[in-house]
Amino acid sequence: MMTGIVSVSSLYLIYRILTLVFLHLFGVYDFRHHLIKNTALVFLSLWCLFGILLKLILGIAPSLPLLIFTACLGGSVGFFLLLIIAVATNGGIGGGDIKLVTVLGLYYGVFGLFQILILSGTAAIFAALPLRLQYKRKTTAIPFAPFLFLGCLFYEILSLF
Repeated sequence: MMTGIVSVSSLYLIYRILTLVFLHLFGVYDFRHHLIKNTALVFLSLWCLFGILLKLILGIAPSLPLLIFTACLGGSVGFFLLLIIAVATNGGIGGGDIKLVTVLGLYYGVFGLFQILILSGTAAIFAALPLRLQYKRKTTAIPFAPFLFLGCLFYEILSLF
């Protein structure tokens, strides 16, 4: 049995696992209610901002200005990308999903967010195709937060290798 101070990598790993737990809860709630609550998004925003500071404190990121730039760029790109998709699809993406992706962009940055969106979108397509074929031409709404959770989970797993 080991005792002592938790290492930097294990502390950050715990943070990442807890982030996935929170995202799983978002996915479950969105799946059941087709809704993402703003109060939960505020909590997640604070959690992700804490993660940004944790990266700086643990020495994972090189500098505070770079962290702030990466976070702002990731959040902005996530927001505007999903907003454009929502407008182009006439509301195919909900406002809660846009805000959730914005918060994820704050934490993961642009490149991480792009990878997460590709993984999430691919999973959503594979889930929506059978529904689309089953109901022929009827459009069926599927919640996107569960797929964002899966995208983040796959991203975290792939980042371990």
